[in-house]
Amino acid sequence: MQQEDYIERMIRQVAQAIDRTISFAQKGDVKQAKEEIRATWMSALALRREDIMRLDPATLRAILGSKRELAIKLLEAEVELGDREAARVLESLL
Repeated sequence: MQQEDYIERMIRQVAQAIDRTISFAQKGDVKQAKEEIRATWMSALALRREDIMRLDPATLRAILGSKRELAIKLLEAEVELGDREAARVLESLL
């Protein structure tokens, strides 16, 4: 039960961050949109974005575990903002 509550909270947190990211991007504030995603990596997944980008696919999958789908959503948002590095990592997780 606690595990489900934790995962549901993380899902809501990531969804809200993506909504804020979309709002910033629609207003033309891409820098703030990227900052929102960067902050969400740490707050929702307890991972630094910079570390995620450096890991090989097998290690990344092992570290993410049940958080993989949330990471995919964040990476998709980054790809929408034109981040090629995020596209590379996203491809390795799909």
